[in-house]
This record gives sequence, structure tokens and C-alpha cells, in this order.
Amino acid sequence: MRTASITVHGEADSALRRFVQLREEPKIAKLQEVIESAETLLNNMRRAIRVFAVPVSRMLPRDFFDGFDTPVFRSHPRYSLVAQMMRDFLRNTAVVVEQGDSEGAKPIETIYEQWVFFQICAALRDAGLTCVSHNSIYEPIARDRFSVDLDRNASITFEAPDKRIVRLRYEPTILPHHAAQGIDSIYRGRSESPWTPDIVLEILKPRDDPRDYCLVYAVVIDAKYTTVANTENRLERIEKYREIRSVETRDQIARQVWVAAPIRASLQPRDEAITWSAAGDVSANPLDVILGIVGSDPGNPVDTTTTLRAFVLGTLNHAESFATAANL
Repeated sequence: MRTASITVHGEADSALRRFVQLREEPKIAKLQEVIESAETLLNNMRRAIRVFAVPVSRMLPRDFFDGFDTPVFRSHPRYSLVAQMMRDFLRNTAVVVEQGDSEGAKPIETIYEQWVFFQICAALRDAGLTCVSHNSIYEPIARDRFSVDLDRNASITFEAPDKRIVRLRYEPTILPHHAAQGIDSIYRGRSESPWTPDIVLEILKPRDDPRDYCLVYAVVIDAKYTTVANTENRLERIEKYREIRSVETRDQIARQVWVAAPIRASLQPRDEAITWSAAGDVSANPLDVILGIVGSDPGNPVDTTTTLRAFVLGTLNHAESFATAANL
């Protein structure tokens, strides 16, 4: 499937073709390594089966449970613990999909991106905002059954108590100005390749007509399943997102750029002069562009929840100060 995606775009889409190649070819190479390793492992397993004459050709899922009831698994404390964990996993891990034959497991990088997206949604609600729209995220598939997924350009919208709108977007495709006019609120700077940041948070302010809104602030978050040592390098690679501008005003609208990573839950602005309190007090000039690292650790949900709530509150405060200073 990844190989086929490279050949989809012709010469007329050379920039997009190059983007897909840069994104997919390393993954294809890695998959090829996995296939070769798996084939080697499979050959070794077959050799072991032949040597020990293990009858596995007719093994059924039920046999796994029966194997846990042997004296070894019952008597050894660690084996019995593993057996119980495996029972729980096999009994409780079920994915119900409408078209199961076309479904596949998501890579851990995608799972982390989507986890961060939903954690920010939870933080917005925890900060007192109300969800008013969830475009293409929750889809009915049958009576009392819904599919929850994030496709590219999916979005969810919240309303703040002061009537500002916060729109959270997943992997939006940022187009050049001429292509974005009439179909999007933001556009990218000069670049040959499409931009698809993981998450973009937009803050819109109501005009005199309560049904009419003006985009006043945007935040870009690139969620990367990476280590502490790589976060600074990742941040340098996404600094270009500062060039994201408003289609309506053509002003620089991306006032924050962050890398979210599964490290210790924390907010780490790159400029050490900027502080960020748990209550959302940000010691930055309203016209500053803030770059930094958001520690969002799935293994520590309590601290991550506190951190992202502070992130949301600080973003709302800084956006309000920026809109006042910029006379928006």
C-alpha cells in the first residue's frame, strides 16, 4: 500500500510526489527490514517445530487458555501472573469495526498523535469550554454504535464562556494563499511541499454579528513519539510553521509552535525568560511567538492532565492579550 501511494501522483504533482516519497520511502525500507527479520524468525520456528515435533498445525485460540492450566502456570507466581494477564488481554481486547477485512493496526506514532489530540480536547473541556461541533470524528455506523476515528482534516470545535471559538484540527493540509482562499482560514508560507502539522488549534473571536467570527490566533502542535534527546531537533524542524498566516488578513497567525512528546509532563518554552504557571499565567509579551516542548506522558495521566489544562488556559490568556495588542 505504501509503495502504491508513491506512484499515485504524476509529474504534474511533482511537489506532492516528492513529499510522499520523503514520508513513505523510509517506512517502506523499515517494513522491508521487518519482513526479512520475520522470515528469518519463521524459518527458525519451523526448524524448532520439526526438531521437537510440536503439534501446532491445528492449534485453536481455546488451546492458549488450556495451556495456562498446566501445573507450571498454576504453581509458579510469575508464570501465573503472566497467564492471568494474557487471559485478560485475549478476553477484553476486541476491536469492533464495520468493515473488518480492511482494518489494520495503527502505528504507535499515529496512536500517540491521536492520543494527544483527544487529551487536548479533554483539557479544553476541563478548562470550562463546551464542545459545539465534532466534524467527521464521531460517525454513526448502526443503532447505538458509533465509530470514533481521526481522518486528515478532522476537527472539533469548542465555545469558551466569553464566546470565543476554539477549533482543534487534526493533520490539516496547509495550502498556499491562492489555493486556500475561500476554503480555509490559514495558509502557508512559500514552500514546494505541502504542510501537514499534526494538530492546529485556532482561536476565533466573534464580530458584531454573533454568527461571524474572525481568526485571531493559532497554535501548532507536532506530536512526536520520541525521546527527550530528540525534542529540540524536532522543534527546529517545525519552526517553519511560524510562517502560517491568516487568509483573511495575511498576518502571521501562528503565535505558538510546540513539540508534544511522551516525556515528563511539563511545559518548557524554549525562551527561558517565559514562564507558564499552572493557572495559565504566561510571562510573555503579547506579541511574542512562543516555541517549546510539551511533555505529554501516557504513563502519567494525572500530571499530563494538569499540564495540558495549564497549556490551554495559558493559550487562551495569551491569545486574548495578543488580540488586544494587535487590535484584532
